[in-house]
Amino acid sequence: MVRIKSIDAFVDSKKTHQGLKNLDELDIEKFSKYISQQFSNLFNSYTKAYNKLYGRRGGLFIPNFKRKIVDSQSYYLSLMAYIHLNPVHHGFTTRPDDWPHTSWHAYCSEKRTSIKKDDALKLLGGRDQFFRLHANTSSDDFSGFLEEDEN
Repeated sequence: MVRIKSIDAFVDSKKTHQGLKNLDELDIEKFSKYISQQFSNLFNSYTKAYNKLYGRRGGLFIPNFKRKIVDSQSYYLSLMAYIHLNPVHHGFTTRPDDWPHTSWHAYCSEKRTSIKKDDALKLLGGRDQFFRLHANTSSDDFSGFLEEDEN
C-alpha cells in the first residue's frame, strides 16, 4: 500500500512543460501514467542493482502491479490487515511478527521509523486496537482481495 502525498510535483512539472495552470486542467489518465512510470523506474533500477550485485539476469517482480484507490477508512484498515496477514495466509509463517519483510514490526515498535504508522494507529485508536484488528481478522475476510489478486 502506497500513499501518494501530493500531486504538486506532477502539477508543477506540467505547468512548466505543458502550460497547466491549475488542478482542474489535470488529466487523471496522464497522472496515472506518471505514477506508474515512477514505480517502473523504481522497480527497474532496483532490479538492475540486484542483478549486478548477485551476477544474475532477468526480472525480479511479477509484471503489472495493480492500483486501486483506498476510498474509505474501513477499506484502509482491511487492506492493512490483509498486507500484514498475507504471509500467514500463504503459509510462509504462522504469525505476522515472524515474517521479516513487513511493516508489522514498525507498527509494533515505539521507535520512530520511515513508515507513517501514526495516522493508522490514530485511526484505530492505538496500538492495542491495531493488534485487536489483526487478531480478529481471518483469511475469509480477504475473499475480495484474493479474487482480485488471482485475476
